[in-house]
Amino acid sequence: MPDYPDSHGRRLPLMPLPHPLPRFIRTPGPTHPLRPGTVLCLAALAGLLAAMPARGQNSLALGQTALDHTGAFRRCLWVTRWDYASPEDVARICYNAASARFTDILFQVRGAGTVFYPSAVEPWAGELSGRSGAAGVGWDPGWDPLATALREGHRWGLRVHAYLNVLPGWSGGDAPARSSGQLYAAHRDWFMVDSRGRTMRPGDWYTFLDPALPEVRAHLARLFGDLARRYPVDGVHLDYIRYPHEKGSFSYQPRVLDAFRRLFGGKPDRLPNEWMEFRRSQVTAAP
Repeated sequence: MPDYPDSHGRRLPLMPLPHPLPRFIRTPGPTHPLRPGTVLCLAALAGLLAAMPARGQNSLALGQTALDHTGAFRRCLWVTRWDYASPEDVARICYNAASARFTDILFQVRGAGTVFYPSAVEPWAGELSGRSGAAGVGWDPGWDPLATALREGHRWGLRVHAYLNVLPGWSGGDAPARSSGQLYAAHRDWFMVDSRGRTMRPGDWYTFLDPALPEVRAHLARLFGDLARRYPVDGVHLDYIRYPHEKGSFSYQPRVLDAFRRLFGGKPDRLPNEWMEFRRSQVTAAP
């Protein structure tokens, strides 16, 4: 099985990349025309690329980059927080993404109110701690996934974007310890409530922060601004900038309802179109 050296000189095993490349990552040609400048974002499984190396003409030499093969085309790969658990995983994904002619990776570093890099704004994600559920929140895994992705991605000429879920604030059945500083424990009043005044429960999915609250918008601006200042990312990819319509109607915080009444002079159930307009405006409101 072929291997390649990571930035520390270790040899990482790789499996052969199929040739010719599958259609979904094949270089466009007469049968798949794309205009220059087209951004082709592919929600491919990055974990698969961790086991798909290059071989022969598909391989990259050190100093050669993915952009040498693509010209004006861009091909983007989502790398979710479930696709890596170690620096070796990240190195392998970056090398294989470049070998497969991707030009950009959208590397997830925030899921639900926890992050995959050292931050003074939100605690470490528990997924890398080896502890299950809320018990792992705040445990430093001893390495920086975002810094690793930037080093390894830039090494092979990839643009590396930080990919963050925006409004999800927690997930899972148990609440994290208050000492962790995690938002669901420290600021439960920042989370969405339904029309009966019940706070959204995470259960088997997310519970969402309410963008209508100024302190929520300020927190998120601080979090994303801190990341952009500290890391040389090539972009910031934001997901879940919306209301959780799958779980019902939310954003009935008393303060939010008061703001709506001041603007429209009534209640949401009497003014449904205005309520929808109001909620849309909160998603895009400045901090």
